Amino acid sequence: MTQERVVHFLGEISGLAEEIFSRIILNNTRCTVIDQHYDSSIEKISASLEFIQHKPKVHSQSNVSKDDVLLFFHFGNLEVDASILEIYRCNIIVISESPQQLYQPENSIKLLHVHDMIHYSAAKHHNTKLDAFLKLCQGSEPVIAENQLEKHWWVSQQDVAACLIKLIDNVEKLPSIMNICGRRGWTTQETLDQLQLLYQRTLAGASGIFDADDLAAKPLISPLLQSGKISTESPRPDLSVIDDVMQAVDGQRWRPLIPLRTSLMHYLATKDLDYKV
Repeated sequence: MTQERVVHFLGEISGLAEEIFSRIILNNTRCTVIDQHYDSSIEKISASLEFIQHKPKVHSQSNVSKDDVLLFFHFGNLEVDASILEIYRCNIIVISESPQQLYQPENSIKLLHVHDMIHYSAAKHHNTKLDAFLKLCQGSEPVIAENQLEKHWWVSQQDVAACLIKLIDNVEKLPSIMNICGRRGWTTQETLDQLQLLYQRTLAGASGIFDADDLAAKPLISPLLQSGKISTESPRPDLSVIDDVMQAVDGQRWRPLIPLRTSLMHYLATKDLDYKV
């Protein structure tokens, strides 16, 4: 990335956007953030401000140059006016769970379709699937999924952020549309089993009362898969494009590194749980 290039943050500045923002400013990348999120974004990185060369600025469309990169974030069902992108003449990446509903790709606009990302955010419109699973874990009945074999391609916010930072640095190489998700599929029942395990351990840790089951090593692969009942539902999104892009960027292809259990612990940390301590 050239020294003069600026990265502009628009749309939903929480979770993923905040993580990318906090990472790239430490690389002394010039950034701007839309006015309504500027103060909160600066507050969250206040401890890092003395170590950075370029303090982020409030976003202004008039200060955007053609070589800049604009990141437009949209998750959940929030109403967003994507037509604002029409006024920009720079490199644009739209990051969304349904980017093609917001905008059609053009030469300067790239779409990153994010599937099954585990957000590290307390926003109610994030992690709606996991919230429904957590509600089951908090009930008194055995945790059994209605559609046990439905697959989810969970990927951590950290892995998506790390990927996007590389894409920003190589925006000229990007194709029009890319999918991103985890490489390994997890059935609903597997996801529930992992979430319930971590939820129970979280409660035990808060109360200080552990039993043998809380501390026992638990396998990642459930008996459901071991029995040979492999899901044919929810095929994995096509990762060949992001694979090729990442190989061109760093020779490593798309390789998410954060385990599901780690991502789920980050998810649980965003929740106001009733620990009953």
